[in-house]
Amino acid sequence: MIQQQIQMLSKQGLSAEAIGEALGLETSVVKMAAPREDWSEEEVQDLARGLLAIAKFDPDTGLRARVGMFIYEQKRGSAKMRQVPPVNIVQLNTLIDAAHKESIRILNEGLPNSIGEGDQGTTASQEPGDPSQDS
Repeated sequence: MIQQQIQMLSKQGLSAEAIGEALGLETSVVKMAAPREDWSEEEVQDLARGLLAIAKFDPDTGLRARVGMFIYEQKRGSAKMRQVPPVNIVQLNTLIDAAHKESIRILNEGLPNSIGEGDQGTTASQEPGDPSQDS
């Protein structure tokens, strides 16, 4: 909710300082929640240096770990996301829905006796003296 307020005020042209004053937040918090296209390169670099300083030197080891994991995930995730092809979410949801329906059908009805045409003779039991055993 607060992030939406920050983004809305930012799009209206208010500075990070003005938004912080209006909502009772630190300027750094406002800058983190503001849309990225509103950040100057200098602000991004300042933010990165600040996060690195926290991850390296903050006396709270828990905070250092959380910030370090955030930095690591952002770095690792951004590199991974550049290689990921775009996903059609409607098609993905359709495939998930079809797989779910097929799973339910199999649970209710069971698997068919044979999976493929060549497997038909594998599930039938053969009695001694059955003509199909004579070769």
